[in-house]
Amino acid sequence: MSLRIWGATLMAVTSLAYAVDDGTGLKVSAAVDIVGTANLSSGNAQPTGMMIRGGEISLTAAADHLFDGSLSMAAHGNEPQIGVELHEAWIGSTKLIPRSRFRLGQFFLGIGRLNQFHQHDWPFIGTPMVQQTFFAFEGAFDTGLEYSYLLPLPFFLEVTAAITNGFVFGHSHVPNPPPPRIATHYGRLATYIGLPWDGGSQLGVSYVGNRSGTDVNLLLLGLDFTAKWKAMKTNLFFFQGETWYRELTPSGGATEKALGFYLYPEYLLFENFFLGVRFDYYSVLNSVNAVGAPLSNVEWNVVPTITYKPSEFVLFRLAYNHRPTTVQPFPDRIQKYVELQSIFILGAHPAHDF
Repeated sequence: MSLRIWGATLMAVTSLAYAVDDGTGLKVSAAVDIVGTANLSSGNAQPTGMMIRGGEISLTAAADHLFDGSLSMAAHGNEPQIGVELHEAWIGSTKLIPRSRFRLGQFFLGIGRLNQFHQHDWPFIGTPMVQQTFFAFEGAFDTGLEYSYLLPLPFFLEVTAAITNGFVFGHSHVPNPPPPRIATHYGRLATYIGLPWDGGSQLGVSYVGNRSGTDVNLLLLGLDFTAKWKAMKTNLFFFQGETWYRELTPSGGATEKALGFYLYPEYLLFENFFLGVRFDYYSVLNSVNAVGAPLSNVEWNVVPTITYKPSEFVLFRLAYNHRPTTVQPFPDRIQKYVELQSIFILGAHPAHDF
C-alpha cells in the first residue's frame, strides 16, 4: 500500500471532518476491517496470517435541495501494489422524479444482496464461493447510470434497470482492458413480504448481461432473500441467502454453466452474542473430460460463526471453515481454517436499505 497516498487521503478527510458542523450535512465515516486466518490443514488457499483487509473512508451529503452525492475510497492490505482505489463516486436523487431514485457515476452494481454492501457490512467474514467466483472477493462495481422506480401498487415492488461501461465485470485491476461488444446491463425486481411474529423479508430477482471485448457472452440470473425478526434494533433471528446461475459463452465455443448459492441463518444467543452458520455450494454443471464424459465438479463450505457486537460501531467474529472440494480428475481435498475478524467504524456511517 502506498503510505504516502493513503496518508494524504487521511489528512484530507480529517480536514473535512472538522467541517461536518457547518450546516452542510456532510457525513464522514471510516471503516477498518481486520482479518486473521489460521490454517488447520495443508494445501489451503487461505494463507496463515493477519491483514488489514480493508480501510475505507466515505463521504455522503446532499449536494443541494435535489441531489445527493457519495464518495468512498478504500485501501486493501492484501494488495500492496494498488494503494488507494476509488470504490464509489456518484450523484443521484430521490426527489427529482416521483417514486424514483437514480445515481450516475461509479458504484457497486445494484444486484443481489451482498453486491450492494461494502464488505465491512456483510453479516459474515469470508466471501461465499459463488460471490467470489461470479463477482470478486468484494463485489462488482462499474461506472454508469442506475434507475429505480417504485411501482404504484398496493404492495411494495421496485424495479431497477441500469447500464454501465462493462470493460471488466467484477472487481478488476487489469490495465486498459478492451472495450466490450455489449456493455454491462442489469435489472432487478425487489419486493417486501411481511412474516409471522412481526418479521419482515425482502425478495429480489436479478439479471445481468454483458459481452466482453474478447467476445465472451455473460448471462447471470440471481435470487436473493433476506428475513429479520427484531426487538428494538437487535436481530433476534436473521436469515440471508442468494442463488446465482451463470452462463459463459465464448465465440465459437461451448457454454460453461455454473450454479452456486449460500445460506446464512443467525440467532441471538444472548446479549451482544450471535451464532450463525453459512452453507456454501458451487458447481460447474456441465464439466466434461476430453471424450465428453461428465465430471463431478462440486465445492462446499460450512462456516459456523460467533459474532460479538457490543455496539453498531464495533464487532468481533470467529469462524471455522470446513471446505471439501471434488473436482475430477483431481483428488478430493478438504480445506480447514479458522478466521478472526475485527471491524470498527468511526464517524457517521450511512444507513442501508432493509
